[in-house]
Amino acid sequence: LQSPELGQPTAGMLGTQSLFSPALALPDSFGVIHAGETFTAYLGALNPSSDLPVRRLTVAAQMQTPTRRWVLPCKLDASSNEGGVDVLPKQGVDVIVGRALEEVGQHILRVEVGHGA
Repeated sequence: LQSPELGQPTAGMLGTQSLFSPALALPDSFGVIHAGETFTAYLGALNPSSDLPVRRLTVAAQMQTPTRRWVLPCKLDASSNEGGVDVLPKQGVDVIVGRALEEVGQHILRVEVGHGA
């Protein structure tokens, strides 16, 4: 029952201001990358709030094929930060993740962003 039509905040919102934006979406295609080359992605998380910090932010990334899944080491994952990092208002954090591609075919980048209360 979290519906904008009912005036109720939806997930990722405080009041009427959204904390998340469509900028969380990555392009559907990254172009052509061949087996043996390294896939690299820049991931950034911004706190657009002017007064509320984001507590215990974590970012986890995985590369997935139809047969395998690899965790991409990241300085913002929960294991690297003992529960995440705090992001002050109007600030951001970023990280670069990458992996050498060992298989031909479709690869999917899965990114999970979490935060505490």
